Amino acid sequence: MPLRRIAAAFTSVVSSFVSDILLPPISLIPFIDRNLDEKFAVLRSGAHRSGSYNTSKQALDDGAVVMAYGFVLGM
Repeated sequence: MPLRRIAAAFTSVVSSFVSDILLPPISLIPFIDRNLDEKFAVLRSGAHRSGSYNTSKQALDDGAVVMAYGFVLGM
């Protein structure tokens, strides 16, 4: 039981730090788009890649390995 309380407290602290302290200054940087949910990096291209991917869903449907960092930052 004490371990669950510690884990829950740690999760709350990290979540609060990211959403209340870390993200507001990052959102003020002018070259970062406000729509963070669609930010992703292709780690390995899919089988049928004919150029760049416009969305992470398009990349995943093609079988690419994607790191969706925008989803994490936008939480």
